[in-house]
Amino acid sequence: MKKIFDKLKFNLFVYKLIGIVLIAGFLFYVNTTYFDAPKYGNIPFYMVVLSVCSLHMILPYRLDKLVSSASLFLYTVYVLVQVCYCRMFYQYLYVGTAFSLFNEAKAYTSDAVALIGSTEKTVMAAGIIVLLMLNFIRRRKSKFHGKLVLINLIVSLIGFCSAYLLHFEEIKVIESTNVDLFEYHESDRYIYDRVTPKKTFVEYFGLEQFLYRDIKDNWLVDSSMIEEENESISLFLSENLPYQENEYTGMLEGKHLLLVEGESLTLAAVDAVLTPTLYKLIHEGWYFDNFYSPLLTGSTSDVETMMNTSLIPVNDGTIVSQVYAENTYPTTLAKGFKSAGYITNAVHNNYKLYYNRENYFASLGYDSFLDSFELGVENQSSDYICGQVLNWIPVFNEKDFTFWITYSGHQPYSVSSLSDEAQYPLVVQEEYKQYMNLVKQTYPDLDEEVQFYLAKNMSLDKALESYIHTYSMMDKMDKLVIVLYGDHYVKGFSSETHDESEKILGRGMFDTPLTLWYPGIETKIIDKYCTDIDLMPTLFNLYGIEYDKSTILGNDIFDERYHGFQFTTTWIVYTENFTYSVEMGKFTELNVSEEQAREELSRYLDYQEISNLIFKNDYFAKETANEEVTPY
Repeated sequence: MKKIFDKLKFNLFVYKLIGIVLIAGFLFYVNTTYFDAPKYGNIPFYMVVLSVCSLHMILPYRLDKLVSSASLFLYTVYVLVQVCYCRMFYQYLYVGTAFSLFNEAKAYTSDAVALIGSTEKTVMAAGIIVLLMLNFIRRRKSKFHGKLVLINLIVSLIGFCSAYLLHFEEIKVIESTNVDLFEYHESDRYIYDRVTPKKTFVEYFGLEQFLYRDIKDNWLVDSSMIEEENESISLFLSENLPYQENEYTGMLEGKHLLLVEGESLTLAAVDAVLTPTLYKLIHEGWYFDNFYSPLLTGSTSDVETMMNTSLIPVNDGTIVSQVYAENTYPTTLAKGFKSAGYITNAVHNNYKLYYNRENYFASLGYDSFLDSFELGVENQSSDYICGQVLNWIPVFNEKDFTFWITYSGHQPYSVSSLSDEAQYPLVVQEEYKQYMNLVKQTYPDLDEEVQFYLAKNMSLDKALESYIHTYSMMDKMDKLVIVLYGDHYVKGFSSETHDESEKILGRGMFDTPLTLWYPGIETKIIDKYCTDIDLMPTLFNLYGIEYDKSTILGNDIFDERYHGFQFTTTWIVYTENFTYSVEMGKFTELNVSEEQAREELSRYLDYQEISNLIFKNDYFAKETANEEVTPY
């Protein structure tokens, strides 16, 4: 054994040279396995390689192994997390987001493991081999040791200087680009400045540049700019469309409202046979045909932010409900309905600690947040089981607004998980198994996991059927209004599964519905483009609730002056006047002059930046005294 280790001893320069070959080779292997060369070149990646190799050259023996091994490990983990996350969410995430979502992700480790494919296993195996080789090679001293130290020092300094010059050249190429303000939103410079959409940013500038911007923009923040930023917010909000009544104003005044956030609910789950109540609500009520709920970084919690505040969640790597729970929110759904004399409750099948809802919903102004414990059911119970309790909460109130965050539609969708008691209480397992049998009979050729997705949504359907029945039995149907929407598309399925399922079902798993229904409603299809931030002002108008228009970004969907607005995760913007892709940097389906379209587009694209600043600066606290908020 000693002879083997003696053969692995090299003079200092050769020892260091072997080390940097292993380091550089592995870094290139990982990078090229997952990424094509970015549009603006791979300079940020070369900087990483040069920096790690130079550090290995200059550090003393043993410490070089430790630091280099740690660097390779962290880089590999960072890349693999980004790749797997992008596979599910079609975007990349900030480091802060990863830490924010850590506790939530632990509950769905099976989903995370399922994302690890053969390529990831090969990369991890290669990484282990490289780390072993890096740590097995040894240094031996020679009579030229002092000179070799000097050579290594010179080589490392050249490497560091090269890395710095490459960084300087990269920034100079991008930031020196002169862009006409008129065409700013159509330029690559806009994507570079705003780091949105994130997937496009990585494709243009590289994952390493994305990490650099993450650290620069989100960890090294200049607080001296707050006053100037707040002035920009004030100016922007002052230009909102002023409130204006219309033919729908106050038509639902005094009625109860059940607002249902359907977990992963899409049109694929709406079936005349399997989910007749969902089908009824959509086909008999007011269906918003061009509503879309994008899957943002904070997933369901981000949608709750949009629905409850009419603001777009931050794009800085944090989760609003976790980081900005104690901010001042002068205008929210709960506060609006409370001002009109309503009792306001939020309800969820899971514990309220998840996504820090316990504190966040208190700041939003809800009278109470009823989680599974307070409902008296097992945690992660089905929608039907929770519905049996929920039915009786609002029906005795004179005015009631209930916001139900459902759960059944959540992943995992693997049938093998159905026997996992950590995921599903026994009574829930039996319920879903019954539904699965019905789905298999109706759609025998459907992918088994998609069958399970439909089965889970049957539980929501049964719950809503029971809810309506309770109002009917109590002779209060004249009080009942249900608004139902999907929080985001179905996660975790391949594009092939999506396409095949859509062929069989005739409906897609990317189409998030929004419908409003009450007994006797006249069927209507509203085709104006709209998104989550528009629901609150629309409901306030329907219920005749007064609010401060300068504290939100959304608009009443029934306001004729509003052209409609919808955006996707990759920031494709849809309005009745145009469609615009930030990634492509061009308009399509242009129905107005390009100048008018650019002016309208500029405001919608600025929604993200203005919302970022509102949350980060706790903007509304400057004019509103902080309220005493007690967690539930």
